[in-house]
Amino acid sequence: MLKPLAPHFRSLVGIDVSGEMIRKSKQWLEGLANIKTLETSGVDLRPFPSDSFNLVYSYVAFQHMPRQVFERYLEETNRVLQPDGYLAFQIPIGLHRNAPLGDTIGIRNYSIEEISEKLDRLGFQLVEERNSKTTASKERVLTEQSPLVLAQKITTAMPQHVTDWVNTDCEKEFSLLDTRMWLWFAEQCLHEGRQDEALRTYKSLLQQDPRSLENWSRIVENLIE
Repeated sequence: MLKPLAPHFRSLVGIDVSGEMIRKSKQWLEGLANIKTLETSGVDLRPFPSDSFNLVYSYVAFQHMPRQVFERYLEETNRVLQPDGYLAFQIPIGLHRNAPLGDTIGIRNYSIEEISEKLDRLGFQLVEERNSKTTASKERVLTEQSPLVLAQKITTAMPQHVTDWVNTDCEKEFSLLDTRMWLWFAEQCLHEGRQDEALRTYKSLLQQDPRSLENWSRIVENLIE
């Protein structure tokens, strides 16, 4: 994303938790003097001073983070943005979906109310809501079809830096990655003619993730066969 943005900005900074991605970015962006990339912790924006950016942009990243890390990033974004700076980010809006803390592949869904509460509490306001002559509802601004959320910093938030969540027991949460692995194993069992083991795997998975329509349909197909 940085390369096509380069002609439109005086200075761009890209961050990633993966050192390998940062090493590759140096090659891909060679010759673009107004771009720099660096590896960061994955939980904050500590390398950057306060009030140092006009815009913070995130795409296909926040959805993979534990909710507490996402909120920490909102706090940090508020800190590094200049007054009236902008935050543009993508996030899945829909029915609430969570994942275990250690799962950085599974997708977390957010309700309109949850995103609105976080933005309001951490010093942001939705741009359409602020600029509309008639107050736009959050339901119109934040929809499942919205590719990006655009918010503006209106106040400086006081950071909480609460870390108790790190030791939270998340055994009740089931990872989307786990689901896919279990389904793959069951498919392998079917392919090898081990129908009974496949059925046991589907039933075990349903105990962990009883809301999965895909799991139920696989069991029905298996029983019919």
